[in-house]
Amino acid sequence: MNGLFEKIYDEVICYEKDVTALNQAMEKKNNELSLKYQDRLDEKEREGLVDILDDIAVSAGKEGFYMGVCYAFGGMFALLKE
Repeated sequence: MNGLFEKIYDEVICYEKDVTALNQAMEKKNNELSLKYQDRLDEKEREGLVDILDDIAVSAGKEGFYMGVCYAFGGMFALLKE
């Protein structure tokens, strides 16, 4: 089932306007966070840090989607059982 959710997220959900806006906001925030380390890291290292933060944010978004779908289906099934 997770394969189906992953496909739905990767092919449909990630292109929705609100998700792309959220991704852009997270990318901006990650860049801002990395600037705090510009005196300790060279540009290549700082870009690497931003890449890691972006990967974490994307993974968290996917996992949040999966959890939301599972809770939504669970709630629907519970309502239908009554």
